[in-house]
Amino acid sequence: MKRRLTTEPREQYGAGAEAHELLLRLLRLWLDSSEGDALPVPVREAPTAVAQAVTAARLAPFFGRWCFAESELADWLEECRAAYLVNVAVAEGRLREGCRLCALLEESGVACLPMKGPFAGHVLYGDCAVRQSMDMDLLVMPEQAEQAASLLREEGYRLRKNGPSAGFSRRHHLHWSLHQAEKNQWLDLHWRLDHPFSLQRMDVTELFVESHWVEWNGCRWRWPEANRHLLMLCAQLWKECAGGRSRSAGGLRAALDLAVLLRRTGKEPDAAWLLNTAARWRMMESLHFASDTLRELLGETPSLFQWLEKFPMVGKNRLSHGAEIFMEEKRGAFERAGVFRSERLPEVLRYVWPPRDWFDGPAGAGLLLRRTAHAGRAGLRVTSAALELTAELCRHRLRRIVR
Repeated sequence: MKRRLTTEPREQYGAGAEAHELLLRLLRLWLDSSEGDALPVPVREAPTAVAQAVTAARLAPFFGRWCFAESELADWLEECRAAYLVNVAVAEGRLREGCRLCALLEESGVACLPMKGPFAGHVLYGDCAVRQSMDMDLLVMPEQAEQAASLLREEGYRLRKNGPSAGFSRRHHLHWSLHQAEKNQWLDLHWRLDHPFSLQRMDVTELFVESHWVEWNGCRWRWPEANRHLLMLCAQLWKECAGGRSRSAGGLRAALDLAVLLRRTGKEPDAAWLLNTAARWRMMESLHFASDTLRELLGETPSLFQWLEKFPMVGKNRLSHGAEIFMEEKRGAFERAGVFRSERLPEVLRYVWPPRDWFDGPAGAGLLLRRTAHAGRAGLRVTSAALELTAELCRHRLRRIVR
């Protein structure tokens, strides 16, 4: 008898089901309101659940900026308001430092795209402080990553002491986590947006095409064109939600950014370009997941995504029943061992042995040969990464023992 597996997400953006539904309801009300309007929180039931959901999603500054309430929720929203006011100084300082670094990189010939955090807060919401973030995220072209890292090193940005080595990050982690001790600023320098063992093939260089400049208090930074920004957000949502297999606070914020981009910027995306580019970058699955997530958030499918129903997913997110059971049984063991996030493991299995429809061309012996060759190359890369990861863990444990 087959073991029955649940199809429900392992968590709802870090909160319970009731809190999750209330949070989506509040965000939907804000998205439907006029821009800049103060929004009452019309929730009389379960105020504790509302506070739990907002805290788990790290949206306290967002609600403190735009929302108000009476009775039980008034004290809690005062705390959100205080969180927003505290975040004003933090976000502006981070934005100013990020602009300075962007100018430094651009002047040295390194094109740089800031992402998420206060940059997205200013561009999408008109207020850098509504987005709570722990660090800055900068994207550079892959061939300029070493040059960018060298320039940032001169500014005092070093690899995190307890993070992976530079070589491991370069080959498998696809970004460097940096820290400036004197200013206590944290920065992630990216040259790829997708997971290292993802079937997506985003062209980072193309994301810089038609980018424009955004200005703020005498500073400026490069920002992606709307269609490319939409695909970046879809990729971020897919990555944050572990290939559609979980719900995370980062995923909810990416979905909210997507909704704001579609609802409030007044720019109509180019559906034909998005479809062709998503197919070329193997991102149709991410777009379908973004469509489903936005339907959950907005209560309807945005018109932009309605055409997706005519196009099937390429490389549908599925595993054999045996692989699903293996992943479910091993998940806790991987978490306790302190290895990488276990939600990524299904993606690794699919990376090694993708579905047949991920490959071009007719079925038959040729397809089997292509799948086998791909599995051989991918398996070697995954094995190499696993061995290096083991060495990294041993190195960190040895360092703790020596100390």
